[in-house]
Amino acid sequence: MPYIKQQDREPFAKCLDELIANLIIENKKDFKDGELNYCISKVINTLFELNPSYATINKIIGVLECAKQEFYVVKAIEYERIKMLQNGVV
Repeated sequence: MPYIKQQDREPFAKCLDELIANLIIENKKDFKDGELNYCISKVINTLFELNPSYATINKIIGVLECAKQEFYVVKAIEYERIKMLQNGVV
């Protein structure tokens, strides 16, 4: 769950802002999906190497799945509702 306390977010804020700035293409309206995939893969592969085990695999896959679902619920559904209102239901 991404809703960690504000003070727990602070150690990550600067490096995440820098990462996002590096991912954004010059026009600031897009990013390269391969570069985002690389960053995510680098983080999870490095964490796996710290403790290569089934438990770590399960933990990482669980986090990725929850992050995917959270993004869908919080961002994608609202976007789809707006487009449905604009363009009509299929």
